[in-house]
Amino acid sequence: MVFIGNNPVRPVHSADNPYLSRWYIANSIVFVSYTHSLWNGDRKTSKRYGKLQKSPEKQLHDMISRHKDETLAFIEARAKVGGSKSETSSEAELVSKDDIVMSLEK
Repeated sequence: MVFIGNNPVRPVHSADNPYLSRWYIANSIVFVSYTHSLWNGDRKTSKRYGKLQKSPEKQLHDMISRHKDETLAFIEARAKVGGSKSETSSEAELVSKDDIVMSLEK
């Protein structure tokens, strides 16, 4: 979950882990304020930024409040899936939490 007012939208990638970008695209929601320059023009948004959603709110605290239920449902759904050990391994599961944190710190 990411909330962006008017800060730049950054892609998530890693030279060390080629699966990180695909994992991020499949497991992210990025709420971006309707006032962000990303929405100006007719250009297509890149998947590298995750699943972008235009928020009708301008300020971060308003965005978080508006999308609270959606955020909690998203996290709850991911927690249920992640808690099941019977699932088969996939590329998305090969990305560790440490890889994600290290990539975001770079």
